[in-house]
Amino acid sequence: MKIVHEATAVRKGASAHRGGGVHFLSLLQGEENTPNNFHLMLVYANDYVAPRHRHNFDQVRIVLDGVFGFDREMTQEAGMLGYFTEGTYYTQKSVGQSTTLLLQCGGASGTGYMSDSQLRAAVEKLKSKGEFNNGIFTWKDSNGKKHNQDGYEAAWELVRTQKIKYPKPLYEQPILWRGDRFDWELTNQTGVEIRRFAEFTNKQLCLAQIRIKAGARCSISAKERETLLYCIDGKASVGSENLGAISSVHLLRGEDIQIHAEETTQFYVFGLMNFS
Repeated sequence: MKIVHEATAVRKGASAHRGGGVHFLSLLQGEENTPNNFHLMLVYANDYVAPRHRHNFDQVRIVLDGVFGFDREMTQEAGMLGYFTEGTYYTQKSVGQSTTLLLQCGGASGTGYMSDSQLRAAVEKLKSKGEFNNGIFTWKDSNGKKHNQDGYEAAWELVRTQKIKYPKPLYEQPILWRGDRFDWELTNQTGVEIRRFAEFTNKQLCLAQIRIKAGARCSISAKERETLLYCIDGKASVGSENLGAISSVHLLRGEDIQIHAEETTQFYVFGLMNFS
């Protein structure tokens, strides 16, 4: 088990390949070069724009504050959640300031997810060959011919030493929904309620929200899959470790914890894909 708080999380500057208008608070990361590698982070954007692109990994986006826009006239307001499957094209257009809880993780294809450190190291190497501008990597070959390539794609190919292949998207477009339209359900644990949002793909990426009332205890098991928790608000504890807003927990498969809520406390819960 790993627990990270706002004070112990790592702050990172602008995206390594897409330039300014955004910075990150890195909360939890998985194991490099595995199908289930992931990165859970807070993204702070201010008038941020990214060109039309796609990824070979999955994303879950939860807007916590402000508004974030995409193509197809799609807009995420605070409290809205979104799932972006691998291979799906989209653009980003943030007007004003926003904060998004972002999970990037390996998709159902098993291609995996390149770690942030791998990405940033690859971008630095590529800068000796060309330049990055608005998410596009531009360079000239030995014959002086100019080439343009998506910046992330160029970095991925350098790290993996192979041509990138994009899985066909399992969903035709990003899926957005409003969390507050889902009812709270009682659980078999006294004082614990749950909103079950979705389960995506045959690898069962699960998304939910739990609410633990003041004084109640909640047992969470990662028996079937790695599990991540993000504390939305409240005050709770796991053993001697205190949890509050932004505190994040990573449970490896087979681990379980008991959370004691001193105040009514809410969490987003991510059940990572099951590749076993």
